Amino acid sequence: MSDDPNSITGWLLDLYADPEGELALWLVEEDNCCRDRPACTNPLQYAGAQTRPYARPRLRLRQSFPITFYAAGPNSRLRLLWQHLATTAQTVPLTLSRQERRDLFQPEPVTVLAVEVQKPGLLPEVFHQAVAAFPDLTYYDADLLLTARHAAVYGTFPLAKLRLTIEAGINNRAGINNRAGNQAGGPAMVRTLEVLDSPWDVDAPPPPLRVMRLSPDCDPRRGKPAWLDVAVGTGMDVLNPVANIGTEPPRHFHPSFKSASAPGFTSTCRLSLQPERALLIGLRALLWRYDPDLLLTAWGDTWLLPHLLDLAEKLDLPLPLNRGAYGDVGAGLHLPDLPNGESPDPPLHPLHPQHLPDPPNGESPDPPRIPCDARQPILRRPERSYHAYGQVIYRGQQVLLSGRWHIDMFNAMMFHDYALDGILESARVSTMPVQQAARLSPGTGISTMQIVTALRQGVMTPWRKQQAEIPKTALDLLHADQGGLVYQPIIGLHRDVAEIDFISMYPSIMARFNISPETTGVAGSETDVAPTPQPSFNIVEASLAAPHTACNVVATSVAASPDTPDELVGNVVATPVAERQVAWVPELNLWVDQSTPGLVPQTLQPLLEKRIALKQRIADLPRWDPRKKLYKARAAAHKWLLVTCFGYLGYKNARFGRIEAHQAVTAYSRECLLSAKEAAEDLGYTVLHMYVDGLWVCKDTAEAGLNAGERRGGSGPIWATKHGKCRPASTYDTPTGLSVEAVQPLLDKIARRTGLPIALEGIYRWVAFLPSRSDERVPVANRYFGVFQDGSIKLRGLEARRGDTPPFIAAVQMGLLERLARSVPKTAGLGRNMQTGINDPGYNGKPLAETAGLGRIMQAGINDPGYSRREDELLQALPETLAYLRQELRRLRSRGIPLEELLVTQKLSRTLDQYRSPSPAAVAATQLAAIGRSTRPGQSVRFLFLRGEHSKGEDVQAWDCSPTPSPERLDIERYTVLFMRACAAVLQPFGLTEDELRFRLIR
Repeated sequence: MSDDPNSITGWLLDLYADPEGELALWLVEEDNCCRDRPACTNPLQYAGAQTRPYARPRLRLRQSFPITFYAAGPNSRLRLLWQHLATTAQTVPLTLSRQERRDLFQPEPVTVLAVEVQKPGLLPEVFHQAVAAFPDLTYYDADLLLTARHAAVYGTFPLAKLRLTIEAGINNRAGINNRAGNQAGGPAMVRTLEVLDSPWDVDAPPPPLRVMRLSPDCDPRRGKPAWLDVAVGTGMDVLNPVANIGTEPPRHFHPSFKSASAPGFTSTCRLSLQPERALLIGLRALLWRYDPDLLLTAWGDTWLLPHLLDLAEKLDLPLPLNRGAYGDVGAGLHLPDLPNGESPDPPLHPLHPQHLPDPPNGESPDPPRIPCDARQPILRRPERSYHAYGQVIYRGQQVLLSGRWHIDMFNAMMFHDYALDGILESARVSTMPVQQAARLSPGTGISTMQIVTALRQGVMTPWRKQQAEIPKTALDLLHADQGGLVYQPIIGLHRDVAEIDFISMYPSIMARFNISPETTGVAGSETDVAPTPQPSFNIVEASLAAPHTACNVVATSVAASPDTPDELVGNVVATPVAERQVAWVPELNLWVDQSTPGLVPQTLQPLLEKRIALKQRIADLPRWDPRKKLYKARAAAHKWLLVTCFGYLGYKNARFGRIEAHQAVTAYSRECLLSAKEAAEDLGYTVLHMYVDGLWVCKDTAEAGLNAGERRGGSGPIWATKHGKCRPASTYDTPTGLSVEAVQPLLDKIARRTGLPIALEGIYRWVAFLPSRSDERVPVANRYFGVFQDGSIKLRGLEARRGDTPPFIAAVQMGLLERLARSVPKTAGLGRNMQTGINDPGYNGKPLAETAGLGRIMQAGINDPGYSRREDELLQALPETLAYLRQELRRLRSRGIPLEELLVTQKLSRTLDQYRSPSPAAVAATQLAAIGRSTRPGQSVRFLFLRGEHSKGEDVQAWDCSPTPSPERLDIERYTVLFMRACAAVLQPFGLTEDELRFRLIR
């Protein structure tokens, strides 16, 4: 720690423009900076405390930070704009100058008028005046996030650890006790700022955040809450209320707020919502006492905080949700007595402010000041619906605070996927404010990262994109717009299958081949050159702690081997005329300039490196290590940032997007995946499936097995093969024994050919690729399930993954998969696929005994001389599996399932008046509208299927309508159809159809 009394070390909590337009910074100060303040061992302890119950203060500082926007256009128009803004400079401090700046899409620098505003909070006003008077000009850097500008200049980011010095004379060391608001001089002014860590650090020390969790006792959409549950805690443990991130579909996520024993939350209390004045008094006291850094709420955006703010306005009782300058702002704790002598909150919890003991030794308590700056408004954004990626998305209204964060767990966009750890990681690497990182899409995060890179390089960001697509012929469009490569999988069950995935394939392609808007589109006809080798990559093998952990291959650039240039994808060619290097894009008449690094690759490179480092640590850690969950959440945040980066590259409104760059990425991806397929086949593997950035392979032992099976003439369980045919399982008595070590040479070969990082997702004991429901002969690329060697299950395209499946149906399907995973030994034969069972000459179409196995396994198969005991272990598992399904179906048909477990959740795709034939969700939304609860496109509606007439809308009831329907009104037959469909999807590869399943379960 520095000996300078004006030196401060802490973590950056918030950054915004205050009401005067100046830059305000909030810091979480380190303990060792608080030398002149008494410490408190327990941040929540109040008994005997000589100060407020927290010892580590939150500091509000000021910083001089002028920001600039630019205008380009004809000189005459720029001169008029100069004259117009010169009059504004008399009231708003700004500086005008003429500069040469770089536009990413222009070959030469652009002459612009630079408008530097001394107070950042005043820039929107100046900019809107300019646009209103001169709408024909082109504007740059006009609407950028203040945090992005600050990051570009100082390298800051949310929760960055900083060392600052403040100006002497504003606050002396003794006065720092009141740094957050010195009445004499106001908040201290920052003189110097140094960032002590990096957003790319994998294990940055966490700041000691204080969290207050607020939740009503019931869903306000369904009932009227009566209580407000409050929990307070400190440390990073409180930032993960979700157990087992990603193990359940998002719709099943319902955080528990009432558990006082939740990790990190050391104390809880409950406030009554009536009387309203007592509620506000109690909540104000708790906010003053614990001064939380984060308000973590349930329905806080859509109900709780708007409700509390409306009450505060109605009762004229300010609520200090913002953490602003400390001062006497008419919001003190000296409040009038409650009318009629009513108590504030019966019964009182020990944490209630009325139970706080008097200070010892007759000391006076802290001054009655609430951390609320009345001039700093609480930002409330309205709800909205918009189209993105082919679907309608609804975002509820938002309530954003200053000086502290507010995150609504039900309105945070990706909370169900990576919780608060992922949100904080997304904010760190993107430099977005934490509250916005929680609510906005990952695409906004990657766009902000690109803007920061542009600012650091002196590249202007256009206010509105004006880059048009290069004209193409119809034939060129057919070649260019093909997307990723999707293979038709071989339907059926497959044993000992390795799933190999490229690590962040599309972003890795952008980084390796330097694909960026300004580097793509060099005309190939202008060059007449010979190919030269592209830089290759060195493969570093990863050690694995478990059979199903990611086998990460870390790629680092090294010189290519001169004898293998033909193996590499996308060779570089030299251009003597332009003195630069360009790379040819496969299948397209496009070149990519390799002379200088592009903006997008420079943005992605550190993010890719950190994601690979995290995946490496996840692979190295044992399953029980608590850091594994943290790393997975952070890696998930990186994944979504990288995924959306590819989409934004071709998005029409993206600041730095260009469709030709988007098409170049997909062209390279197809070439890389085909190269991976060829590498697998060269090493004797059979490719069962390929899907955009991954492939499924197994060792081909078909010929030897076929000959043995023909000699034995056995029947029995059947396996699918690479030719779509099937062979008796008895021909595979000796398993292939596929292992991580056996697959590593294939990973090395693929990485050498493509230059992209590759990973082993895992090795399946068995995996099943499913056909289409409408035609069982047609495979579906993204509909499969399987069991890895460690017993974990992976599934795609099944009901358990769908958001509109009732929780009970999803749980039954998962239970069925778990029983199959436990029953099937690692080397077991697995029955036959659906298609072979139908064509089997021994099948007579009659139901078989349950002991015959899963599907159509003949009694003759058991007596076959080639029969293996491994198959018998699977056959014996069927009675238990069917007994489980019978039991669950009996519960359903006897109406013993809670109604909440039968709810169907669907999204509205349009407004109600746009439905010609209303869907069940539209009918439910109409019922809600009848009781005054409007819904918008993209909003989810929950409902039950009932017995009734469809034409009258009686077969559906919205869950949020009262009264709750009787279980006797449930349409059990409709739920039975959903039940059978979900179970048959799992048993179909074993030869059991939906009709057969119904016969076995209902008799």
